Amino acid sequence: IFHYITKPYSYEYMRDIIGHAVNEFNLRQENKRLLRELQRNNSIIQQAFNQIKEQQLKLFTIFEQSSDGIVVIRNGEVLEANPAFRKIFSIAAEEKILVTCSSVLHKNYPDFLEKLKQEAPAHNNFEFEITYSENKRRYLDVQPVLIDFLGEKAMLAIIRDITERREGEQKILEAIIATQENEQRRYAKELHDGIGPLLSTLKMYVEWLANPQAPNSHEIIRYALQTIDETILQAKNLANQMSPHLLERFGLVQTLNDFLEKTKNAFAISYSFNTNLSNRLPASLEIALYRILLEAINNTLKHASASHVSISLTCEPNGINVTYKDNGMGFDYPKVMHDGKGMGLFNILNRVQALKGHCHIITQPGEGFEMNIFFPTINIYSDKNTLPLI
Repeated sequence: IFHYITKPYSYEYMRDIIGHAVNEFNLRQENKRLLRELQRNNSIIQQAFNQIKEQQLKLFTIFEQSSDGIVVIRNGEVLEANPAFRKIFSIAAEEKILVTCSSVLHKNYPDFLEKLKQEAPAHNNFEFEITYSENKRRYLDVQPVLIDFLGEKAMLAIIRDITERREGEQKILEAIIATQENEQRRYAKELHDGIGPLLSTLKMYVEWLANPQAPNSHEIIRYALQTIDETILQAKNLANQMSPHLLERFGLVQTLNDFLEKTKNAFAISYSFNTNLSNRLPASLEIALYRILLEAINNTLKHASASHVSISLTCEPNGINVTYKDNGMGFDYPKVMHDGKGMGLFNILNRVQALKGHCHIITQPGEGFEMNIFFPTINIYSDKNTLPLI
């Protein structure tokens, strides 16, 4: 413009100047556009970075606070290990913790590394037992898998301490065995105290009849026949307690009704039994329920001084509910269990636990007795339910 005002000017020169100005303007506009684009890209990158950072923090928190042990191993070297892993394998926190983990595994648990190496390619879970201080045992459930870690193949293992579960299963098994032994002793006592004296009495009658000079032989024969009938009846009752054939033939409801009918007159007690069962239950559950209810009734008759017992057996969509109540004297439940005097109650609880059910007992002195039992449907019909029933 200056040259245009201060003429003379060259047309070519003026064209070059204007062209340069236009290019400079276009360049500035392009720079502004690129700057805006860069700012937008920076914002996107920052967002992605924040998301990655947040995700890393979540994963780190899970890794550090997980109750399951987590370890990453490559070629026998521990690359990562969380606090739970170190606790499971009794590894103290040190400055070079990963080196320590590798050393401890190679020195104390080479079988674990070998098993991990065998099972990781196929992602096969396995259980492993380790021994730590003072010959204590710890049982582990291990879930191995192959992963890509920092660009190279490695083994990731998630390790759960199942010691409490295994010890619980062992306690249940021991309780079942103890219950079997107690029942066998009870049957032996029934034979000794019940049938034994009857057979001894019968022997005396036979010896009496063997004496040709014995008077009143017809009376002795009548007594002997009565003793035989009583012996047969007690033998049948004992056999039914050991293997309730009526239960197998007629089912739980009818068998229980028959039992209640027989005992109510003999013990001057009344019963109410309500149920909505229309179909048979699995045999294992029927046997368990029959034994549980007979044990409860036996406890009531022996110790409660009750005049009435109420039993409710209901089938619901989510399982089987059993409620047993008596109006007896009740007792101090915590004290009885603590003192180990409630063998009948222990038997009931063991049977319920064997079928993975739940039992809740409510009682106190002078307030009667109530027992609520629930068997979830998922456990009743589970093929995994293989614990012995007694």
